[in-house]
Amino acid sequence: MTQFLMFLLGMAALLPSCGALDGAAREYDRLRNGDLEGEELVVALEDFELRYPDHLYAKVDLGTYYLATGEESRARDYLRRAELIAGRDPVRWNSPDGDENYIPIMYGALGRICLNRGEYDQALDYSEQAIVAAGEDAGAYHFLKGHILIARQDYGEALGLFDELFTDGGPGSTAGTAEDILAYLFLLAQAERPAEAAAVLNRYFQTGAFFPSLGTFAAMVYRAAGEMERAAYAVYLEREYHAGYGEGEEVNAAELPSPQENFFAGEYLTIKEEIRRGSLSEDQFRRYLELESYFQLFPTYYWNLWLGARLVYPETYGNFAPALQRIISLTSDGPLAGEAWKELGVLFGY
Repeated sequence: MTQFLMFLLGMAALLPSCGALDGAAREYDRLRNGDLEGEELVVALEDFELRYPDHLYAKVDLGTYYLATGEESRARDYLRRAELIAGRDPVRWNSPDGDENYIPIMYGALGRICLNRGEYDQALDYSEQAIVAAGEDAGAYHFLKGHILIARQDYGEALGLFDELFTDGGPGSTAGTAEDILAYLFLLAQAERPAEAAAVLNRYFQTGAFFPSLGTFAAMVYRAAGEMERAAYAVYLEREYHAGYGEGEEVNAAELPSPQENFFAGEYLTIKEEIRRGSLSEDQFRRYLELESYFQLFPTYYWNLWLGARLVYPETYGNFAPALQRIISLTSDGPLAGEAWKELGVLFGY
């Protein structure tokens, strides 16, 4: 239900309050802004939708909720019914007095469902309707269209669209998600534009998201761009990631080039080496903590955090026990999990 509540909070900020409200609209406005939460709120929305079958907003809210929770068939049913209502009375549902943002949200959600189902032509049509309906706020729907074009293998058109979106001042320069950045990176690499791909990759790393094979792909991009040091770091990150799960061997940091101060992986290697030497400063430890967003899936990051805390705060390092718990949650049967359990046993006397 957390996703749904976050969605409704977002809706409350995004959508204006209705002006001249009829009875159903007033009831829905109270419902949407009332005290109900979780399952009770979902049940209340479904009850409202049954009592007012011609009310568009309830269907869109329920459709987007079920899309977010993975129940696409149910989501599609609500959204298709909303589409029929909007088509029967476009003046009402697109009027300045209504919550006009619901229309592009509806089309965008239908486009996403069609994309997931492989119905690319229909998905493209919905994305374009969402773009028209959203007007100046259509950035997210332009990105949706780009992903659909990639799925259709219309790479040239998709690249042109992403180029526009990621130009300075475009929505991609401020609001592009990690998924959007990865899609653009794929297109640039395929188009053999390595320097631009490397720049986009640098930005992607700022999201902190890492997954298997990202480091390998990143190394290829950096190598093609002539950035050999970053290519080496990317390989290191890939091996570091797998090493924490017992799936590979860790690289000797001494075999890598000297770190660059302006690249987070370089800082990581530098501070990690200070931890290994036992010469970590408090300032370095604080900076290491700031790097967590980049390494939140790396069990080795949290193991080094624990070792660093023992060095810097020998009297109070037990405050950093959550790092050990994080290791166990990431890799319950990995090589570091056993060490984490041992440290917890010593710390808590069992």
